[in-house]
Amino acid sequence: MRYSKSKTNAMRLVRNQLSSLFLNDTVTTTQSRANALKREAEKIISLLKQSEKSIGVIRLLKSTLYGGAQKKAIDEAKSISSVKIFKLGNRSGDNAPMSKVILVKNEETTKTKTKKDENSKNKR
Repeated sequence: MRYSKSKTNAMRLVRNQLSSLFLNDTVTTTQSRANALKREAEKIISLLKQSEKSIGVIRLLKSTLYGGAQKKAIDEAKSISSVKIFKLGNRSGDNAPMSKVILVKNEETTKTKTKKDENSKNKR
C-alpha cells in the first residue's frame, strides 16, 4: 500500500475512507485503494462481531475511525455482513480504474427494523 511518500499519509487516507464507508455505506475510489479499504473494513467488522462492546474493540475503533463513524460502526455491527467492491470503469482525467466499495447489510435485520418502524407508525 504505497499512495504517497510516507506511511502515515497512507494510513490517514485509509482511516478517512474507512470513516466515510461506515458513515455513508459507500465510497467511490480507485481500484488499489478500494482493495486496501476492503481489507481494513473486513478486519474491523470481524472484530466487532466477535466482541461487540469490549474495551479493546472500542479503543481500536477510536484509534481507527473518525467522528461519528465509531458509534455507527458499534451500533450497526450485527447488521453488517460483508464488504463488496464493484468496478465502475476508468476515470476520464487520468484513466485510473475506479471502484465502488459498499457495506452489505443482512436482510433479516433490516426487514425486522422496517417492520418495527411500520408498527410504531401505525400506533401513532
